Amino acid sequence: ILLEIEAMNSLLVVIPFSAGDATQAERMVDYIAILNNKQPRDHCLLVAALDTHAETHAKIKIAADIAFETVGLLAVGWPKVQATSKAEAVNHLWYEAATHAARCYQWPFLWLEPDCVPLCSTWINDLTEAYYAQPKRYLGSILASADGKLHCLSRVAIYPRGAGGELKEFCAGKTP
Repeated sequence: ILLEIEAMNSLLVVIPFSAGDATQAERMVDYIAILNNKQPRDHCLLVAALDTHAETHAKIKIAADIAFETVGLLAVGWPKVQATSKAEAVNHLWYEAATHAARCYQWPFLWLEPDCVPLCSTWINDLTEAYYAQPKRYLGSILASADGKLHCLSRVAIYPRGAGGELKEFCAGKTP
């Protein structure tokens, strides 16, 4: 029964990367392995942007296999209409990852961008406990626009399973 409870209270770590930040993603995954004392634990989905090469995917996946108990890889293809801004491309990447996570995994997911750095060995447990201990479906920082009129959830956050469907309309725009 304890294993079932732990599985129910798991969190999928989703790590997106593009050609521009693939090295950063690999370094972050290596650091997570060090924090885990090279004992694989937790679950990871690597999400490769369309500008990345299969060799880069393999390199980061090998590093992730050392850090995580399970590792999936989603290579995102071209959208129907090509992105015209970085924000639009990232929105597409997030939406594809959220949709895939809902189809293939049973847990909420943490969108962890390559420029983020876990600070202690209990980081994933701490975030998982915080998510399940609070009543809201989303957990993350709320950001305000420069004029203070618009407030939104930071993209680096914990999302419920099915968030892709809930937030689809927000992913179609040219802004983050």
